Amino acid sequence: ANVTRKSTYKLVVNKSETLPLFHGNFQRIEQALVNIILNACQAIPTPDLGITITTDCDRSNNTIQLSIQDEGTGISGEIIDRVTDPFFTTKRDTGGTGLGLSIVSGIMKEHGGKLGISSQPDKGTIIALQFPLKQERTPF
Repeated sequence: ANVTRKSTYKLVVNKSETLPLFHGNFQRIEQALVNIILNACQAIPTPDLGITITTDCDRSNNTIQLSIQDEGTGISGEIIDRVTDPFFTTKRDTGGTGLGLSIVSGIMKEHGGKLGISSQPDKGTIIALQFPLKQERTPF
């Protein structure tokens, strides 16, 4: 919470009022969200730029969708396909390990979900998580 407060004055949460419950590992999903939000905070050069978190349910394809959109520096097309590779980082000089989005990718696979990343340099990035509603119970 402190990192978010220091990074942006504009944190918007658009929460769907009708999200169904689904089976998942709360701690792992929380870890994914923390990694994504931390990346979003690090991408925002000034606190007047924002982060928007949105949840929704798409009953047509039986998924819960969660997206985190930032108004930060964005990711260039040359590297966007590599951001989920283990140890790939553009922030090595400032302590980046390159594990954040790799971990998120693994968590989404564990949950039978999908990870989508879209970005425009100097416009921002959208990380979209899609969880299936009907998941088999797995031993976490």
